Amino acid sequence: YVDLVGQALGIYFRDLPDISLGFENQAFTMNSTYWTGWPSADDPYFPPVPPWEGFNLIIHRLQPTE
Repeated sequence: YVDLVGQALGIYFRDLPDISLGFENQAFTMNSTYWTGWPSADDPYFPPVPPWEGFNLIIHRLQPTE
């Protein structure tokens, strides 16, 4: 597998440039009704549209509202 991936990457890099034709449009709504600590203009610790694996960084900063 690793050898095949190496060969595929060799072909890919040899034939650059690559023009990406896809775009994933996402919308996140965040409010502090039940949880605080979301990224905001005052605390922009993470982009407003996080990648799937990056949402982990947001979840661990949230605190329940009292």
